[in-house]
Amino acid sequence: MSEDNENFNDMSFRSPRKDGTPVNTMSVILYYIGWLIIGLGLITGLVLATDYHQFILPQFLLWAGPCMISGIFFFALGEIVKQLTIINHRLHDQTFSSDGEQEKS
Repeated sequence: MSEDNENFNDMSFRSPRKDGTPVNTMSVILYYIGWLIIGLGLITGLVLATDYHQFILPQFLLWAGPCMISGIFFFALGEIVKQLTIINHRLHDQTFSSDGEQEKS
């Protein structure tokens, strides 16, 4: 069981960025889901708001507004996951001495 925990905490299998922090797949997926929701909301709003060569602004805002908010929500979730990954990576880089002070390894 300790081997499973070591493999779970080992972040070397992910390709690191230039600054050495690992890339979190979940944050990237949430980022793309956010763009997908925004894109589909704008396209759906444009299609449904066009009625016989007229553009109905409230109908467009009815679809595009909530999709923009939902997309930004997914961006925020992805950013939170990314920041937690960076914090986790930085904590693994630090060691603690016997008197409780942090030492950089």
